[in-house]
Amino acid sequence: MIAVDHNNFFFSISFFNASKDFLETIKFGVSNLVVVEPFYVKVKFPIENKENPNKVLEYSTIQCSNLTKILIDNKSVTSFGSSPLFSSKFFN
Repeated sequence: MIAVDHNNFFFSISFFNASKDFLETIKFGVSNLVVVEPFYVKVKFPIENKENPNKVLEYSTIQCSNLTKILIDNKSVTSFGSSPLFSSKFFN
């Protein structure tokens, strides 16, 4: 997902092991997400370009593998599995 912070800085955010219900809980353009323990990565990759052979593009990403460390609209996530064994209720 592409997100923007309070300073209008764009970045990508990846949710690992998220169920469809979890992703549908996020209201794009409306929800406020807080990642309590973010894993921040700056991804860099070279671009082959004749005019600028050493050009490197980069973007910032936050990776979230523990979805219980996320607040959505100030509510903590209590369940996040993609397995049908997990509840579809996420919030306290």
